[in-house]
Amino acid sequence: MNFKYSAGLLAGTLALTSLTAVAVQVSKPKNPCRIEVSVPHISTFISKRQGIRAVKVNAFSTCNRPHSRVSLFVQLWKENLLFKEMLIQTVERNPKLVPAGMRIYNEATFIPCLNFNLTQYYGIAYAKAIIDGKWHFARSKLEIKIRPLNCGT
Repeated sequence: MNFKYSAGLLAGTLALTSLTAVAVQVSKPKNPCRIEVSVPHISTFISKRQGIRAVKVNAFSTCNRPHSRVSLFVQLWKENLLFKEMLIQTVERNPKLVPAGMRIYNEATFIPCLNFNLTQYYGIAYAKAIIDGKWHFARSKLEIKIRPLNCGT
């Protein structure tokens, strides 16, 4: 076998191996958990129970494998003319083992309305949980659903 042929064969093999390795590194494993956030709304539940008008956002977290030590954070934001303002953040914690597919809810994120001014609100959520002995993190979709409501804060 001649030297040029051997060197070319070796270089081609290395190039093919490198391309294969790059293709394997690009694919990411699917996140085992997901979060869904509701559209902000005037809460009829709080109005009936507490007698106040309030804007509220709900969220839930679910994983496709058993998990534990779940913390689900939910934030309620409003958009002003010049800036965005976080109004409140709540957290729902569940230290127990949670079966795959079971939802953990956070329905405690609300703030009372001070007047009837039209205001734009949105919710953001993120969570963490232990799965197979490792911490996993999830966040809500980057698509933010802004909703104008007659509830000034």
